[in-house]
Amino acid sequence: MFATAQSSWDGPADEPAIRRELHEHVHAQIERLPDNYRVPLLLRDMEGLDNQEIADALGMTASAARVRIHRARQALRTLLVPRMSELG
Repeated sequence: MFATAQSSWDGPADEPAIRRELHEHVHAQIERLPDNYRVPLLLRDMEGLDNQEIADALGMTASAARVRIHRARQALRTLLVPRMSELG
């Protein structure tokens, strides 16, 4: 009959702290990426540029931009796996 709103009391008490820690860890690992991976990744995922826009901005082909983004994500995943397995 009545819609119930999910309150912040429903989750674990330390969830905001874990989220913040994870957010900081992800950003730290992105910073560890070499520039040739980090910059295209940020342009794509943070700025929302498409492959051609990234290519134009960085002086490369759209195909090269796509490959760099893919490799950046693979490298980031490799950096994140150890911490993610700690969190369960």
